[in-house]
Amino acid sequence: MNQEAVYETGPLLVAVVGLGLFAVAASHHLTEVGRVEQVRGPLVAFALDGLPALALVGGGLHLRNQAFDPVNRWRVLLASVAGGAIVTGVIGLGILVRAQEGRPISEPTFQLLIGATAGSIAGFVAGYFYAASLERTTRATKAMSTLSFTNSVLRHDIKNDMTVIRGRARVITDAQPDDEIVAESAQTIDTQVGEVLDVIDTTSAIAETLSDDPEYEPVDIAEMARTVARSKGEAFAATITVDAPDRAEVRANDAVRTVLSNLVENSVEHNDASDPCAHVEVTIHPGHVCVRVLDNGPGVPDEMKPRLFDPRPDDTGGGGLHVVATLVENFGGEIRVEDNEPRGSVFVVELPRV
Repeated sequence: MNQEAVYETGPLLVAVVGLGLFAVAASHHLTEVGRVEQVRGPLVAFALDGLPALALVGGGLHLRNQAFDPVNRWRVLLASVAGGAIVTGVIGLGILVRAQEGRPISEPTFQLLIGATAGSIAGFVAGYFYAASLERTTRATKAMSTLSFTNSVLRHDIKNDMTVIRGRARVITDAQPDDEIVAESAQTIDTQVGEVLDVIDTTSAIAETLSDDPEYEPVDIAEMARTVARSKGEAFAATITVDAPDRAEVRANDAVRTVLSNLVENSVEHNDASDPCAHVEVTIHPGHVCVRVLDNGPGVPDEMKPRLFDPRPDDTGGGGLHVVATLVENFGGEIRVEDNEPRGSVFVVELPRV
């Protein structure tokens, strides 16, 4: 019998332990009936130390039906046996001490049986939940590994395809076509492909930001704001201005581009003004850099502000803002929304300054 087959016997052995305790208790109390010449006392005692042992039988059968790794099933068995042994050992040690002192000991077998049954059940419960947590951890690790692999494949394939599209668009632009619409379309394609490539490159930074131990570096958010405003202005044919110093470094990584991109894009995409426009302000303060994205859109109703950054899968805008808020929080910053005057919204992001 190989090792895995041995581990597979864990649930069966748990049930065997339960049946064993049940049988020992039944035998002991049947003997008691003849000795004390009454049934009620031994029956009550059996209900305390014998019947609960059947819980282990049911536990073993339940464990057998769980999709646990054989090693984890064996862990549950060991925990059950260890629990029974520890409690029984403690009670037995107490009985031994009393015996050494010459004191009368009442029903030591009954005490030991209760200890063995209670300890085994407690050990089974603890072992079961520990094994279940290990199973969840394993599944989560496998899922993360699969997602990471899928992400790498998608990034590689999409990046290659986008590079081809960008190359064709630049061929059209370099040919200087007479048709102005064709030229502008080729330029737009080139710009948008650049945006897609930036997003692909940023995904690894987002994963890094959301990890348990992210590594950050100085990022010039002023230059990034100018780049994002320029690309979004071309993509949405909107007026986006920037007021920022030459440099403003924050402690973050490339994922901060997603923060700016989402806020600027929302400011013009959901803008109902006849001339949609947005303005990005970057100011340096002691300890932090403040980025304000102002627009002339419809604004955010007061009743929506408290839950604006909550995840909402049915709303792409809300989902994007949740991502933004999560990234800002992981950078150690803060985000809030205010009213613009005379209309519109102001999204305020404060990030740690380098």
